[in-house]
Amino acid sequence: MIPTTILSASIKRFTSIDIFITMWIFFNIFKTYKKRNLDKDIRIFRDTILNGDFKEGRKYVSSYLSQTGNFIPLYEEVFRSALYEVGKLWETNKITVADEHLATATVEMLMNEQFPYIITDQQKDYKAVVTSIEGEQHQVGSKMVADVFESHGWDTYFLGSNLPTNELLKYCRAKQPDILALSVSIYFNMAALEQTLQVVRNEFENLYILIGGQAFLHGGKTLFSKYSNLRYFSNLIDLKEFIKEYEK
Repeated sequence: MIPTTILSASIKRFTSIDIFITMWIFFNIFKTYKKRNLDKDIRIFRDTILNGDFKEGRKYVSSYLSQTGNFIPLYEEVFRSALYEVGKLWETNKITVADEHLATATVEMLMNEQFPYIITDQQKDYKAVVTSIEGEQHQVGSKMVADVFESHGWDTYFLGSNLPTNELLKYCRAKQPDILALSVSIYFNMAALEQTLQVVRNEFENLYILIGGQAFLHGGKTLFSKYSNLRYFSNLIDLKEFIKEYEK
């Protein structure tokens, strides 16, 4: 049996620093474990959409939402991460264009079912136009952005992919949006994005423009300093916080 004086001295030596270090170790162990599980889940979901298995995908989404009740983590942690993995497979010629299209179409179908989590009765006097630039065939990322604006009660106009720049200008003249959000997924289209920004800024000097997309993983961030009222967003969580601040 340990003498009381020795035990008391041992407890005193266990300082707040020791407690902090212990908590930090356990936190990082938990974070690593959670990340490994998430990575495994992403691979499973990636394979599900590559197979075009809508029913299995729906089961996964239903299980995920039963735990979170929030579509943004679903979009960010599952849909986007899985599609990025699909994109990497396509870029390295490990899957075909048809495989990539099937995976994307499956995710879009699953996104279309999230309407109950997105729609709100609290409509606000703000307007957002969201689209992929001319020449950009991918629209899932911009649809995610549109859904986030929609969930905040904004009048949101989602114009899909490959929108001609002259048509974008016409639409902005008609709607006079508070924010224009542009998406680009393929780095090859970065020059087209800059051309679009120049044309839009020439006509709409003060229009707030948001840009984002998978293309920025490969560069292009020098654009940020060239234009006023321009923000880059790498994820939907930061976008949500920006919208909250913008509305104040």
